[in-house]
Amino acid sequence: MVEKIPMTASGYKKLEDELSTLKVKRIDVIEEMRLAAMDKDMRENAPYHAAKEQRGQIEGRIKEIEHELKYADVSEYTDTNTSKVNMGSTVKLRDPKNGECCTYTLVSPKEIEPLKGKISASSPIGKAVFNRNKGEQIEIEVPSGTLQYIIEDISF
Repeated sequence: MVEKIPMTASGYKKLEDELSTLKVKRIDVIEEMRLAAMDKDMRENAPYHAAKEQRGQIEGRIKEIEHELKYADVSEYTDTNTSKVNMGSTVKLRDPKNGECCTYTLVSPKEIEPLKGKISASSPIGKAVFNRNKGEQIEIEVPSGTLQYIIEDISF
């Protein structure tokens, strides 16, 4: 049995868009191969071999995306009455010592974008805030010690 792949609805949509783009690109690469194959000497046909390699990479990524979409467990929590942090939640944390705040959105491991504040729900911060309520104090174990934060706000 294949395990479900946790994913937000926006992550699912992003993969669908990438898949569509790759399918169009595959057609273009096949045409490049056809044109390059008109040169009868295939041993030294660099454009043909480059296009063939690119097609292989595209095919591999298409299969990977199709697998991820097939087994995706799309989790988008839109019930704003809940006060718990879930997959897709944006959580604002405040350091009780200095008052500094930071904001993160919990996503699946395949959707992480640290520079945009998108972190994995299975990361140390993600695990610490998951299923917690606004106002709760959390502790996050990191290599340099323990960090403490208060969940200041949760949005969806």
